[in-house]
This record gives sequence, C-alpha cells and structure tokens, in this order.
Amino acid sequence: MIFPLPANNLYGNEPIPIVIPDDWDVTVCEYAGVNAPAMSYQEIQNAIAHPLGCEPISIAARGKKDAIIIIDDISRPTPVGEIAKAVIAELEEAGVPRDNIRFLAAIGTHRAMSREEFVRKLGEDIVQEFRCYSHNPFFNNVLLGHTSSGVPIELNAEAVSADFKIAVGNVVPHGVVGIAGGPKTILPGIASLETIKGLHSVGENRWDLTTPGQSIAAEGAKALGLDFKIDVMLNGQGEISVLYAGDVNQIIPAHEKEIQDFYRTPHVMDADIVIANNYFKPSEPFLSIAYNGIVFSVKKGGVLVVSSHSPQGAAPHYTLGKWGDSDVGGTLFKGLTPMARRLKTYYAFSTWLDKGTAVTYHFSGENMKWAGHWDEIMKDVGPEPKKLVIYPYASVGFYDINGNIAKLRK
Repeated sequence: MIFPLPANNLYGNEPIPIVIPDDWDVTVCEYAGVNAPAMSYQEIQNAIAHPLGCEPISIAARGKKDAIIIIDDISRPTPVGEIAKAVIAELEEAGVPRDNIRFLAAIGTHRAMSREEFVRKLGEDIVQEFRCYSHNPFFNNVLLGHTSSGVPIELNAEAVSADFKIAVGNVVPHGVVGIAGGPKTILPGIASLETIKGLHSVGENRWDLTTPGQSIAAEGAKALGLDFKIDVMLNGQGEISVLYAGDVNQIIPAHEKEIQDFYRTPHVMDADIVIANNYFKPSEPFLSIAYNGIVFSVKKGGVLVVSSHSPQGAAPHYTLGKWGDSDVGGTLFKGLTPMARRLKTYYAFSTWLDKGTAVTYHFSGENMKWAGHWDEIMKDVGPEPKKLVIYPYASVGFYDINGNIAKLRK
C-alpha cells in the first residue's frame, strides 16, 4: 500500500508517499476533526463579528488612532490571510485608517520572519500594502511589571504603544501552557528573552489549563491590554475549520471539551514500528512525541520514526536550541535527550534534512539515525511482516493513554 504522510504545511501541502508492504498490519490513528469542512470567508467574518466576552472590533475600536495585529510565526500552521482581511474590514468600519494598521509576528525566541514567509502567512496583497514586522526578543521591549510568580513582563514596545491590539493564533496542546492559542501568542510570542526564560522554567503538562505557564501567559496578555483574540482549529489539510473570537481569557476555557474532542486520537500499543508524523509544526519535530504515550506505542526493542517535512527546516530557538557541536546552546539548553531505552532504533525522517538546527529536536545516541527517504528505513528494518502504527498528526492529538500506560507499567 501507499500511504501519503501529510507534509509541507504552508509550503504547497504536498504529502510524502511511503510504500508499505501489503502483508504488514497497519493502523492509522487520525484525530477526530481531520476531515472537518473548511470555513468560508463569510463564516470567518461572521465568527469574528460575534465574539465571546467582549464587543466586536467594529465597535470596540471606535475612536482608536491605530491598531496592531499580532500573528503567530511561520513555525505555526495558521493560515492568517482571510482572518486578516476580515479584521481589517472590522477596523475600517470602526474608523481606524488602513495606513495605521500594521502586523507583528510573534516569534518568541525563534528567528525573524522573511518577506516570503509573511506572504505565506498573510498573502501577497496584505504584505504589499501593510507594514509587517517581526518581534525582537533581545531589544525594544517594555517592562510592564511582574507576574504573581515573579516573572518580569517585558513585551514588544510596538505592541505596547498600539491603541488597539488584536492577536491571532491556533489551538493546539502545549507543554508549558497546557493549551496553546489564547494568551500564549502574547507571552512568550512577543516577550523578551528574560520573560520567556521565566515562562519556560515552570512545569509542563499538556492539555491542562491550570498550569503555572498558562497563568503567566494570561497575566502577560492582561498587562499588554490585549483587546481581541482569535484562535482557530485546523483540519487535516491545514484549513480553518473552527474559529473562536473574543476575550483572550474566555474563548479557550469556554470550549475546552470541544477542543479536546476535535483533537481526540486513538492510541495503539505494542507496535513494531511507530511513525509519529509532525504535519502542523514540522519545524519542531520532537513535539510529535512530546507525549510519552507515543513512545510507549512502540514495543520494547521496536522502532520509532519521527517524520517532519517542510522546506523551512527546523526552527532555531534562542532559549532551548543548540548552536554548535561543542554543546553550545541557548540560555535554557540542557543537553540532548537520551534515547528511550525501550527503542531499538530512532529515525529522524525528513525529505528536508537539517542536521544542524534540527538536532535539538531529536534524541542523542548511536541508535539515532537520519533518513531522507522512506526507502532507507525500509532497507534497515526489512520487509518481513510487522505491526505498524501511523500517527499522521502526532503533535496535536488528545490521546486516551491512561489505560494503556497503566497496563504497560504493571
């Protein structure tokens, strides 16, 4: 059989076909919302015009002299173009001049975005007309106070000075803040290096809105005075299927169960080989196995393949990244993670190999291998019948793993 691995998000969306022997036992674990229909532009407009917990932009922005639209960066899958057009129309209806609207990419401590990348996120027409900037985590930030846990709230000066502030992101699980989207677009998105270090120094728990990180991010958004938040969920083609708009601290908690149900994904045990494919965040491939449950899908002595395919390669990370062979790393770099002992081999599989930057996002050890083509992996593992489990969207799944993990640890 030929299975098309979802790939090249925001870069043509061309899948990577892999050939699997017909006598293999193959299970594909997709999330519930994978085939959800894409929203039309009219549906996007309508959702933005009927927000939760605050007035529509067309009313709330009246009398404002300028506006900034903060968007997630190229490492995130959100297609912002039609959202941006709807927001601009609302701002114009409120009386904000088009010349006084600009965009800011919330890069956190990733690299700055190029013009070509802004076009991929926003479209050529918007980039031609509007000023588009990347956040700088090292300079041009303003101290607005401290969180209740003592983390300094230093945020982008351009955003702080804007008269009306809108942010756009996407809803996915996240270790530090539990569920990303919401206030995470602000902190760490447009925060200083020191603030981001403070956020990433707290504990982790995906899908949990009560994490210390979620509280820190929420306090950051409040300090900024964020006026309006838009968050989306995407189908398996990277298209907007659900859009939440309104108050940043209300839209995700109000829809928590709906979000979990949208991303609900089966979890299968005792596989000879597991393919954990990262379609939505291919520049951070390791996130596809951020759940221990993915590793535990592999039986002892089995093979794990982390698959991530995008021309953008891996995202440089000034806090968590690695910057050389001599273990020079970012300010929070703690060394590479040893490979899980249950694995025989770990493959980093990408048609766009990035052995410098991407090493941050993989295990260390002699049994970790790089593969630019599926044939290389097949040659190693052999064609004999095997149990294969494929997670095409491994980084976003809401997995019911508790029973399986309990069984494993008996």
